[in-house]
Amino acid sequence: MSISYRQNMVFFGQFSAFLQLFFENFQGFFQLQIALRILRKLHFHIRLDSFPMDAGTAGRIIVGNGHLDSASIGKGKRLLYNTFSVRESFSQSLLEQLSFRNLSDHEREVATFIIGSLDDDGYLRRDLESLVDDLAFRANIESDRQEVEKVLKVIQSFEPAGVGARDLRECLLLQLKAARQTPETKLAKAILEEDFEEFTSKHFKKIMSHQGISEDELKAAMKRISRLN
Repeated sequence: MSISYRQNMVFFGQFSAFLQLFFENFQGFFQLQIALRILRKLHFHIRLDSFPMDAGTAGRIIVGNGHLDSASIGKGKRLLYNTFSVRESFSQSLLEQLSFRNLSDHEREVATFIIGSLDDDGYLRRDLESLVDDLAFRANIESDRQEVEKVLKVIQSFEPAGVGARDLRECLLLQLKAARQTPETKLAKAILEEDFEEFTSKHFKKIMSHQGISEDELKAAMKRISRLN
C-alpha cells in the first residue's frame, strides 16, 4: 500500500468523522450527509493510481463487496455491489430525503410506497394506474393518478438525479434539468424533448435542421448527453 494512499485514507477518515459528528448534532443539515457520500465516491475515482494492483485486480478498484473497472470510470458503468445492501442503502437515502419535504402524512405514505416500488436501477417500471391499484390493494392507501404523479415529481427531485424515471428519456431529462444550465445542457434537453426519436435513430441531420444548429453545436450537445448515467 503506497504512502500516498495511506495519507489520503487517514485524511479522508478524519474528515468523514468530522462530518458525521457534525451531522449527528445538527440533523437539519442533511446535505452534509449527501456531500459525505459524494466525497467517498470521488475519492475512489480520483485515487485509482494509489490502489494496490495485482494480477487479479489490475485496473480495478475494490470497494466493499463490489468492484469498478478502471476502464468504466466516466462511462456510466455501475458499481457491482451486493444487491441487498445497495438496495437497502439506496432506499434509506431516498427516505431520508423524503423526511425533509413538506408533505402531508398521506402523501408521505404514498411516497414511501413509490420508493419501495423502484427497481434496483432507480426506475419506476409500474404505470401510474397500476400504482394506484397497488396502493389500494396492497397497502390499503386510497389515492388517485393525480396525487401519485404529484408525489412522484417530488421523488424525481431527489438525489441521485434521474431517480424515479419511468424510461430512459425521462431519466436523461431529469439529470439535465438538475444540472447547471449551460448552452450545451439546454440544447441537449431540447433534443431529448423534441427530437428523441431522431436522437435514438441517429438522424443527426434532421436534428440539426429542426433545431437550427450547426454540426459543432450538435456535437457539443451529444457530448453532454454522453456524460449522463
